[in-house]
Amino acid sequence: MTRKQAAMGFRDEACQARLFELAALSPSQPTLDDICPPGQTVTFEGRNTLPVFSRFKKVFFHPPGEARLIGYNRQCTGIFTGPGYYQVTRRVNGVLDFDYTKLPAIQPKGFPRLTPNVGGIGGLVYGGLRDDVAALTKNILIGRARKESQTIGYFILAR
Repeated sequence: MTRKQAAMGFRDEACQARLFELAALSPSQPTLDDICPPGQTVTFEGRNTLPVFSRFKKVFFHPPGEARLIGYNRQCTGIFTGPGYYQVTRRVNGVLDFDYTKLPAIQPKGFPRLTPNVGGIGGLVYGGLRDDVAALTKNILIGRARKESQTIGYFILAR
């Protein structure tokens, strides 16, 4: 396989959909501490299956003593969309739930101003958004973005 073929497969939605399905079945999903240790901030590089604006970063903070992570998206369109805050919890099956409908109660140091994901361009992008995220490895995650029950794309995160 050439680099070009590998790059095309990386952006291929059908390939990522199948990869997500397989990863979500794995019993060895990461804990929240694996993603981001308590009291720390961790950044993952991301790439999605959208035809444009496909590169982004997800920044996580783990409030000490809490069973959730706080995060936001950092991307070139952030000036228009806002930071896209979310909270991450772990489901019973171990898959991570990134919920953009709940604004965090705290703003971690160094994070952008807390902005709800409603109204304007940010509301179109993040309003009602949920990501289901499973592990390929400890440092590589695959996610499915959805609004209500409709899948709108897939993405890979790497630390």
